[in-house]
Amino acid sequence: MQPESQDATEVWATALRELWQAAGEPTGKALIRQAAAQRPRVKMTAQSWSDWRNGKNVPSEQRTALWLVAHLRAQASRTSPTFEGKPDAWWQKMWQQARAERA
Repeated sequence: MQPESQDATEVWATALRELWQAAGEPTGKALIRQAAAQRPRVKMTAQSWSDWRNGKNVPSEQRTALWLVAHLRAQASRTSPTFEGKPDAWWQKMWQQARAERA
């Protein structure tokens, strides 16, 4: 459940920052490099990463959002094994709500 004062984008960003921290705070450059290595390529820029992390926006493509969460979750499982992140269904729902709020 999200607080009334926060929109879905802010809630998504807060959870993303928690996951990013649990993953050891990989640099934007490292994330962008990994995204570009995917086939097909995952679209991500330094500005988009900053916007997502700071609650200004969420990824425009669901595939990008799910890849980012999965990638950070995999890193978090290695660096913070006791971290319990949100389930995939939560991320998907919050992303959909954030996109709907921005439409």
